[in-house]
Amino acid sequence: MSLQLTDAVFTNSMKGVTDMQKTLDAKMQSVISGKGEVKQEDLISLQYEIGKYNTFVTALNNTVQAIQSQAKELAKSIH
Repeated sequence: MSLQLTDAVFTNSMKGVTDMQKTLDAKMQSVISGKGEVKQEDLISLQYEIGKYNTFVTALNNTVQAIQSQAKELAKSIH
């Protein structure tokens, strides 16, 4: 994988994380700021959004670790 492609993937992924954080924050604020009791549907929806976020971050972490591993192997083969 070229360095430019890796950089583009990382940049786009970080933008995705930031966008998901904003969406999740807005959803949490809307649930918290509601008057009265929190509806079960809202909590289920929030749980789903948190699950999506966690899955995305885990996948990004695995990708970064794989890239780091490949870079280390490449560095070893050069020396």
